[in-house]
Amino acid sequence: MVANVQVPHLGTGLYTPREAAAFAKVKTQTLNRWFFGDAHGDPALKPRIRSDGVERDDRLITFHDLIEAVAVRTMRRSCEGKIELSHIRDVVNECEAKGLSSPLARQHILYWFSNRLILNTPENDYIGLKPGTDKSQLYHGIIIDPFLKEVTFDRGLAQVWTPLSGANFSVKLDADRRFGMPIIEPGGILVSALTDAVISEGSIDSAATAFEIDAEAVLLALKYEEYLMSPA
Repeated sequence: MVANVQVPHLGTGLYTPREAAAFAKVKTQTLNRWFFGDAHGDPALKPRIRSDGVERDDRLITFHDLIEAVAVRTMRRSCEGKIELSHIRDVVNECEAKGLSSPLARQHILYWFSNRLILNTPENDYIGLKPGTDKSQLYHGIIIDPFLKEVTFDRGLAQVWTPLSGANFSVKLDADRRFGMPIIEPGGILVSALTDAVISEGSIDSAATAFEIDAEAVLLALKYEEYLMSPA
C-alpha cells in the first residue's frame, strides 16, 4: 500500500516518476535514483509519499518532490558535478531529523564550503555547518540558484512554479490546481489540452478559437513543449 507522509500543506500535485522527470528535465532513471535509490546507493531525497512495497510503475511524486528534483538538477549543474548525492543526502537527513521536511522545496540559500553542502534556512539555521566555522567564510561558496526566482512560496513551502512566461501569459505548475499539471495562466487551461488542440483543430488559430483564448497562449503552450524537449 502507499502510505501518505503527513506534511504541512502537501497540496494535490501528484505525478508519475516519468511525468515528474519530464517536467524536471532529467531522465526517469535519474529521478528514481534520487528519490528511491538503486543497487548503487541509497536515495538522496525523501519522497513525501512512501513507496515501501509499491511497484516501480505505481510510485508517486508530489509537487514538492518535483521542486526538490529541479533544485538538485540546477545545483549539481551549477557546481559542475562537484556535489555528490551523498552530500545532498547528508543535508536532507539532518533537516529531516530537525523536523524540516522537503528542505529543498523551501526558501533557502545553499553554500559549497570545504567539500560540504550547507543549507541556510529562513530561520537562519545553517544545516551541515561544522561547529566553529566562521559563517562569513561561506559567502565565497554561495550557490546561485536562479530557479528559486521562478517559485512562489506559501507558508514556507513551494506553492507555484512558473518555468516559462510570455508577454501576457505564463506556464504555471500549481500544487493546488489541476493536480499540479502545467497550465496556461490566465485561463487555467492545461498546456497539454492546447497542444493537442493544435493537432486536432489543424492550426494555432483554430485551437485558440476552440478554447476562446488568445493565440499567444497556444504559442506559449507549444513553446513549453519545446522547452521540455530541449537539453537541461
